[in-house]
Amino acid sequence: MINNPGNKLKYYLELSKLKIMIPVSLTGFTGYFIFDPNLSLKIVLISVGILLLAISASVLNQIQEVDLDSKMGRTQNRPLPSRRIKPQHALLFFLCNLFAGTVLIYSSGNLTAALIGLITILWYNGIYAYAKRITVFAVFPGGVTGALSP
Repeated sequence: MINNPGNKLKYYLELSKLKIMIPVSLTGFTGYFIFDPNLSLKIVLISVGILLLAISASVLNQIQEVDLDSKMGRTQNRPLPSRRIKPQHALLFFLCNLFAGTVLIYSSGNLTAALIGLITILWYNGIYAYAKRITVFAVFPGGVTGALSP
């Protein structure tokens, strides 16, 4: 049943792409740990903030590419093209993750770290997402987004 709350949670977890986003967060954790090897609540909160920002970037990308995703066999069963999640709900999910991630990084880290997180999202969704459609050299701006979390 589509309206089952358990299914909805499953769809949002799928939209989050946690299998990809958790390693992104772990690279941020590793970068911070190299800087300060003391395990603390601060490193956990910043890592969670990175996770939330990574999720927001992924969700925004899926919103941007819903039309393309609906035409490809590999992606047509994702939550947005399959209409298991409404675009306006995905947008709200994006904004909540963006806000929460930014607040966590800013309050546990600093303004510079929060701005780098926001710039990463702009870079990924504004440059890489479009460049990957037209050139194989999009791997270079794509690599920048992967390097910024640490």
